[in-house]
Amino acid sequence: MHVDVWQGFLFVNLDRGTPMPLREWLAGQRDEPLSLERFDLGQLRLGVTTETIVNANWKIIIENYCECLHCPTVHPELLETVKAYRTGWVLEEGREDGGVSLPPGGNSYSAQGISTLTVMPSMTEVEANSIYGAMVFPNMFIDMAGTGLIASQLLPMGPDRTKVIAHYLFVAEDLVRDDFDPSPVVDFSELVARQDFEVAERVQRGVSSSAFGQGVFAVKDEAVDVFVQRYLEARDGAS
Repeated sequence: MHVDVWQGFLFVNLDRGTPMPLREWLAGQRDEPLSLERFDLGQLRLGVTTETIVNANWKIIIENYCECLHCPTVHPELLETVKAYRTGWVLEEGREDGGVSLPPGGNSYSAQGISTLTVMPSMTEVEANSIYGAMVFPNMFIDMAGTGLIASQLLPMGPDRTKVIAHYLFVAEDLVRDDFDPSPVVDFSELVARQDFEVAERVQRGVSSSAFGQGVFAVKDEAVDVFVQRYLEARDGAS
């Protein structure tokens, strides 16, 4: 077993041999999680943790995360906060930093994108007014906006059951404030997550049917295809 730390997150590798160094592993990720280092994530502190059991395979949940074709019909509240998702793309056209814009004056992954929480001091005004996300292969999501970060961990409990643990991190000074209230962020994120999980459970029922043959990837599913190919490579290389 090998243990390493990145930006406050603990990574464990169960490879009995000599595993790839953690930074090299992260550098090979499609969503470029190392680019988030500029926000000094290690200075954030845990404020809230939630756990949800989803009756779907963990890969289905990840595939849902990697595309936004479902967003216009599944996430009406999210579309009010992130207009770019109305296009069905997970990225915003014209931006090269991986960010997706919040409404003017927004600073948070919450309804209308507004929160009274402290903005991360490492962020510029444009960065604080944006959402950034990364899928860290194999089973981690990072979603962040100006006032904090959500790190989600997927733990398979069977072929059709997954535990999703969401860790909500905020600027350390906020956690000791008497008026600290993370509920706008937590409630909004949990609402969007529930909508995603319901869709994932429907997909699970669909692919479990004996009538299911195969699906197709649309152009906007490029990130899903990348994940599937990487999973297949990792599975085939497993001892």
